[in-house]
Amino acid sequence: MESLAKKSYPKAMYIIGKRYLSRKLEEEGLALIKKAADQGDADACLQVGLIYREKRDFSMAFEWILKAHNLKKAEATFFLGSLYHQGNHHDGGVPDLEKAAKYYDQAARQGLAIAQYNLGVLHMAGVPSNGRVVKNESMAIEYWKLAAENGVDLACVNLASLYTSGTADENGSRFIDKEKAMNYILKVKDKVRFEKDLAMLKEKLSTI
Repeated sequence: MESLAKKSYPKAMYIIGKRYLSRKLEEEGLALIKKAADQGDADACLQVGLIYREKRDFSMAFEWILKAHNLKKAEATFFLGSLYHQGNHHDGGVPDLEKAAKYYDQAARQGLAIAQYNLGVLHMAGVPSNGRVVKNESMAIEYWKLAAENGVDLACVNLASLYTSGTADENGSRFIDKEKAMNYILKVKDKVRFEKDLAMLKEKLSTI
């Protein structure tokens, strides 16, 4: 691999650069990964962007993550949405939820579970559309279901909470679904970090 990196093979330079980063040799690692990125390696472009994001140089982070997105890297599309979501994009420090939703949706369609989860979060809070904020609980539920199926534990917790509190039908009435709530609780019952949340949901379900 070292010999291939010396011959400027992009993927080899990317892999060796990652090894350097893991050994805390940041300057050497970033230099190699940048060389790979300059040759159009999508993984390298994303890695450079994430390094700059970690350094809070969001202008450079956006530039490199956008390059990776244009090279059809699904994870880069998600992080592009994340930059817009958090207001860390090239247009200033204001969150752009409409663009965040756009890029999350593109990543979600490529099967990226964390993008599916974040889309659920946006739809639950409300996404700007045509000058107004549109909250869509049913869309949030569908995206959280996808995320839960793809291994996002927090999506299970959110769904369990929703089904415990009650979900809205088309007439605005709310219905509690104890069976669905418990099914999602059971999916994450062994996750210690959710222990308190799950205990509270179980207690609430026991009184319904």
